[in-house]
Amino acid sequence: MEDARRIFVVVYLVTMISYFFSETSGNFKRRALNKILLAFLFLSFSIYGFINNTNIINLWLLIAIFFSFLGDVLLLYNFNYGGMAFILGNICYSVYLLLIYYHKGLLLWPFLILFSLFYGFYLFLLKIKYLNLGNKKIFSLYMASIVAHGCLGLLLTIHCRFTVQAILGIGLTLFMLSDYFLAAHYFHDKGNKWILISNSGCYFTGMMLVALYIGLI
Repeated sequence: MEDARRIFVVVYLVTMISYFFSETSGNFKRRALNKILLAFLFLSFSIYGFINNTNIINLWLLIAIFFSFLGDVLLLYNFNYGGMAFILGNICYSVYLLLIYYHKGLLLWPFLILFSLFYGFYLFLLKIKYLNLGNKKIFSLYMASIVAHGCLGLLLTIHCRFTVQAILGIGLTLFMLSDYFLAAHYFHDKGNKWILISNSGCYFTGMMLVALYIGLI
């Protein structure tokens, strides 16, 4: 398992760096193939980790990862369908995290503070018109779902620092942060390549950590 983990990380990072160039190349076919390969890598390694370290509770996490994979693929062709797949995945991430909180007896109420801060910041960006959603108002629902599991992940990192759960928490926190860059790209400045790269860097790094976590517990 350790050798497989090392190979996965090396191949994944090389593919992710390659994606930074392909997604800003203007070549849709190249970008699509690169992105689907990245998504396939985190999904396939997650399945491998789950099979080698089966835990029925982890099925919630595996389902969430599958919806992330599906969202990545659909988002290439349809923003709304991709968003709905991600929303379903985000709900599954939250359910999985709540199960961890329950089994470990972790304090949950600080989540309300974190959620208020992060989602409040998103609403502030809307209020000052930094973000213009146009006819895609459903994006606010998506942001609520991502901020929910992202804040649960951040709080898990604080609770379980220096443990394997922190890997999951950091991964999901990066996932959440990536969607602030996604919002800036889609609803503020589509021409800024650094915003796009920041989105992909945070998201795919986060998904790599999530995939690594599922094989460690």
